Amino acid sequence: EVLTLAAKVRPWILENVGFQRQLVELEALEESYRRQGTRPSMPLGDLPPEVKRRRLKVECIDSDHVEVELLVSGVCTMAAVIPVEATIDTVRKVLLERVNAYLRYERQCEVGKSWLLFTMFALPVEFDLVLEEAAVEVKVQIARLQSTFGLHIVKCPDISEAGPNTALRWNDRCRFE
Repeated sequence: EVLTLAAKVRPWILENVGFQRQLVELEALEESYRRQGTRPSMPLGDLPPEVKRRRLKVECIDSDHVEVELLVSGVCTMAAVIPVEATIDTVRKVLLERVNAYLRYERQCEVGKSWLLFTMFALPVEFDLVLEEAAVEVKVQIARLQSTFGLHIVKCPDISEAGPNTALRWNDRCRFE
């Protein structure tokens, strides 16, 4: 019930499993206190058993996919699931579809033109990398993703042979804008 209401009032909550879990647990806790007609007099410790039973079940991402953060400037920040092993172009398409799905639902529109920017948690902005061939050659993008960010190249023994079809191993520290 609470997630249905949140979807209407604050849809961004549904894009973060942690928020969902906290919201469901808080609502269950509030409901148990309403039924008892009491309020907690001190900070809460463990959740009551009836609240623990109603915890939101979180489905794990399989070993072939990873959840990354996607910032859409001026719109929102959202979670996106991409293949662990994928080319830059595949990641771009997955992320673009994620944004378009959000925009079609929220604003009845789609992305017209976009540039993909790669960042990583804990690194300053000067490390950001534009993942567009018009700005940076693909071979250079791949070399920087490997040397600067520590991403592994999949099935390409020599970096000099890297190109648009070269897959990389992405991880959950990856951020995209």
